[in-house]
Amino acid sequence: MDSSSNFDRTLELLGQADVLRHLDRASLEALASPGRHEALGRGQYLPGPDAPAEVYVVLAGRVRLLWLTPDGHELTLDRRCAGKLVPIGTDGSDPPDSTLAVADADRTRVFHFDADRFMDVTMRQPGAARELAMLQRRHIREQYRARADLAFAPLPERLYRLLRLLSAASEDGCVTETHEDLARMIGASRERVTRALAKLRDDGLISFVPCGHRIRVLD
Repeated sequence: MDSSSNFDRTLELLGQADVLRHLDRASLEALASPGRHEALGRGQYLPGPDAPAEVYVVLAGRVRLLWLTPDGHELTLDRRCAGKLVPIGTDGSDPPDSTLAVADADRTRVFHFDADRFMDVTMRQPGAARELAMLQRRHIREQYRARADLAFAPLPERLYRLLRLLSAASEDGCVTETHEDLARMIGASRERVTRALAKLRDDGLISFVPCGHRIRVLD
């Protein structure tokens, strides 16, 4: 496949993504031309808060958004699948936005945009500007919720919210992360997470699937 075909395929994928679906072909081409692809393996981080401000679109795989707490814990905020935006990097806030992102699946692919150029192009399109504003509000709410959860919410409540998030992004609706993985995502010890999972099971909120040691969230 030649470079022209690759670019056309990239434009097709980007044209289905959040915010970008509101752009016309010329605007999308102008925005994507100086952008670049990046292939990531599971566990690889995208540039963090000290990197230049960029916006990413997930083309394939999954990316997990993390909030870096002052004491160094990485709390999971959200998962972004193909077609979703990932805003990462310094945004001029004081203190700077402490959001990180890590590939959450093998063969994850993202497309990088310069944040200033992205804002300049998308803000000229009313539909794109409205959706971008909604996504930014959601991102702010996620960070405030993570801070409030860490300070006030009981561990079983925080864990159940995380399990719902993970199951929603799973193909079969099951959570495959280990107790240790969940503990790291939520900023707690593995022992406390194991006890909280047992409580959620006893309360009828989750069940354990023997095959593959998976967790199913019960609605």
